[in-house]
Amino acid sequence: MRSKSVKALQEINFLGKYTGILVHDHETALYHFGTNHAECNVHLIRYLHKNSEDTGNSWSGQMIGLLCKMNRNRRTLIEKGVTSFSEKVIKEYEKQYHNLITEGRKQNKKTCTRYAKKEEKTLLNRLEKYRRNHLLFLHSFSPFRFIFAKDKGSDFRPEDLSL
Repeated sequence: MRSKSVKALQEINFLGKYTGILVHDHETALYHFGTNHAECNVHLIRYLHKNSEDTGNSWSGQMIGLLCKMNRNRRTLIEKGVTSFSEKVIKEYEKQYHNLITEGRKQNKKTCTRYAKKEEKTLLNRLEKYRRNHLLFLHSFSPFRFIFAKDKGSDFRPEDLSL
């Protein structure tokens, strides 16, 4: 596959038939497929790390800590056979996530370099707009990140499927 356009993705037989949760790296064309979407939080953490390095602002490091804590707690519950967090726990995590975005917006006003300020604002907008997709793993214990299946040492790609 050379293009990630909606048209090119429609040509992948399995995507048109897939009805589950797609976990992906914020490739917005993929939002036309599947029944639900979770964004790969490992990709998100990379953007948060870059933001911390570029701006020196603390909110992004705190967001990384929150995402990692939620994932650790999720894995612990999965090991115990639990399939989801309680609604109370979910609401508390969502509140912490929202509060960090609010703090990020405050810190963004003081970000010195124009480029870093713009990139940080874009990241904050993405965190807010796609909150549900970043935090889907809290509700359904869907994967925290995208995992390529390995076959004979090469990455599995959707076009390799013939359904």
